[in-house]
Amino acid sequence: MGIDNIKKIIFDLFEKNDPFWKVHVLAVVDNSIRLAKRFDADVEVCEVSAWLHDIAKLEGTRENHHVIGSKRAEEILIDEGYDNVFIEKVKDCILYHSSDKKYVPRTLEEKIVACADATCHFDTFLEFAVKFLEKYDYDYDIVKNKIIIKFEKSLDKIMPELRDEYEKRFEAVKLVLGKD
Repeated sequence: MGIDNIKKIIFDLFEKNDPFWKVHVLAVVDNSIRLAKRFDADVEVCEVSAWLHDIAKLEGTRENHHVIGSKRAEEILIDEGYDNVFIEKVKDCILYHSSDKKYVPRTLEEKIVACADATCHFDTFLEFAVKFLEKYDYDYDIVKNKIIIKFEKSLDKIMPELRDEYEKRFEAVKLVLGKD
């Protein structure tokens, strides 16, 4: 049972996807572990949730990826022999990590995974910018606006204890992009 099999599933999916996803997921995992330790949360729940948080996207589903990913994570965790309480916590972390206003994180672990997902955009800004350049055919004006919008949404998911730090980073991003 365990994290090694989950990592294998995700690393196999990395091979079939854009390299950006590997950078993204690894950053979310690192941030989740760091924040869980800092705020005395359940590190294992946060780590497993981080590994699986975008599994639906990695398997090809973007719309409602948090809902579909939560169900997919349940299947994987059952196969891996995790207990029901743990599975429910991970499912909820995945369900509540997105920007979907219907699903606002409630527990500390849910808030940590959502925050880790949001902060990774700041931590991997260059990779994120390259991804958007490719996605929007190097139209710099569109890319600048899309990045600003994405980062504004990301700020909304950041825990209050970290908000000042990431608001400063957002100002730096806007400076680099030439936005006020």
